Amino acid sequence: MVSTIGIISLSSGIIGEDFVKHEVDLGIQRLKDLGLNPIFLPHSLKGLDFIKEHPEVRAEDLIHAFSDDSIDMILCAIGGDDTYRLLPYLFENDQLQKVIKPKIFLGFSDTTMNHLMLHKLGIKTFYGQSFLADICELDKEMLPYSLHYFKELIETGRISEIRPSNVWYEERTLVPKPWEHLVSAMQIQVLTCYKAMLSLREKSSVVVLSLSMIFLTTLYMKIAQTSAKNTNFSLTYPTGKERFYC
Repeated sequence: MVSTIGIISLSSGIIGEDFVKHEVDLGIQRLKDLGLNPIFLPHSLKGLDFIKEHPEVRAEDLIHAFSDDSIDMILCAIGGDDTYRLLPYLFENDQLQKVIKPKIFLGFSDTTMNHLMLHKLGIKTFYGQSFLADICELDKEMLPYSLHYFKELIETGRISEIRPSNVWYEERTLVPKPWEHLVSAMQIQVLTCYKAMLSLREKSSVVVLSLSMIFLTTLYMKIAQTSAKNTNFSLTYPTGKERFYC
């Protein structure tokens, strides 16, 4: 059974910002109500700018989390877009391999890259809830589906069977309707590349596939921003400080 959970910012540092403090406080209380002792790794609450500028301290926190025997489970704060920058600080001199040991590691989205890093070292991980997106759910309680599997994980250390949820959010379209006319031929080509990469996933290594997807996603967003700049109306773009991340 899990007792102490270490919350870590391996990508975005958003949980250190004042505008999400109410959510963080809610999440902390939720974990305590489940009988858990939540702690934050040393740099996890430093905020967006600091975390963005210092991938080396994010790596330090992950090494710390695996080195600290009092931490039973590592819970990722949220996703983001640049956790790949931790690679040299974790692998160049086998820094992570020297301290690695079996622990529950949980997170999703950009954290996929961290799952791949740990898989390379032989560690089994769990692709699932993050602290901000799921534990800090702004409601009276967590979504029942998320809570069910989270409780099973902290109580047994495993997930015996995953069943699909009976409740779903509304479908998210790839391009919001007001932006549909901004989709250029180049964007369509990028999406075609996405499809091609997915069709080759069984023949490609996981790392190659993931890095290709990151490149295509970056290219797609740059094309979208360029297209919007060429229009005659004003659009609002992400500042990097939004509440939610993909």
